[in-house]
Amino acid sequence: MNNVFEKLNGSVKKKKFLWKNILDFFLSSVAILLLMPVFLLIGIIIKLTSKGPVLYLGKRVGLEGKIFYQYKFRTMDHNVKGGHFTSNLDARITTIGKFLRTFKLDEIPQFFNIIKGEMSLVGPRPEAVDVVMKNYKPSYYGVFSVRPGLTCTLQIRIFPDFTNKIPEGKDPTKYYNEVILPERIQEDLEYIDSISFINDLSIIIKTINCIILEIFKYNRLSFK
Repeated sequence: MNNVFEKLNGSVKKKKFLWKNILDFFLSSVAILLLMPVFLLIGIIIKLTSKGPVLYLGKRVGLEGKIFYQYKFRTMDHNVKGGHFTSNLDARITTIGKFLRTFKLDEIPQFFNIIKGEMSLVGPRPEAVDVVMKNYKPSYYGVFSVRPGLTCTLQIRIFPDFTNKIPEGKDPTKYYNEVILPERIQEDLEYIDSISFINDLSIIIKTINCIILEIFKYNRLSFK
C-alpha cells in the first residue's frame, strides 16, 4: 500500500503554495549545510553507545495520503518491542536518546525529507500509518491537503512533545486517540485555513525560541 486512501473511503485535493516550496528548500538547504558537523557527531555517538542503525525510519502519512519514511535519529534500543507512544521516562530510550529528544535533535534528519518534497518546515506533524487507519475520520482528511511539517502550532504549545500533556496513570495510546488527536487535528485544520508566509515564519521563530529556552532550562538544572 502506497497511499492510505487505497484502504480508506476518501480523498483530498492538495493545496499549492509556491512561496512555501521556495522557503522550505532554501532554509532546509542552509540548515543541512550548517548542521552537517552535528549530523556526523550525533551519528558517531549513536553508533558508539548502542547497537543498531543511526537512523529510525518511521512509516508516516503525507500529502494526499501518500506513505513515506520519516527520518529520525534513533533514540531507542534497537529491536526492543513496546508501545507506539513514548516519553523520556520510557526504559527503551537510550541515554543519548533522552538528550536528543529534549532538544528535538532527533528530528533534524527531517530536513532531508523536506528537500525530497515529502515534508515542509511548517505543517501538520506526520502521523503513523496505523494511527491514521484506525482513528482518522473523513473530517480529518483535510490535514493531508498540505505536506506534513517539521513543526506546528501544537508542538510549540506543548513543547517538547505531547507526552507532557498525558496525565499520570492514563493509558498513553488511548489518551492520545481520544483527547490529543482531535485537538491536534483542529489546530492543524485552522493552520491550513490561514496559511501565510508571515505565519510560517512566526511558527519557525517560535520553535527556535522554544529550543533555546529548553537549553537554558537544561543548563540551570545541570549546574544545581
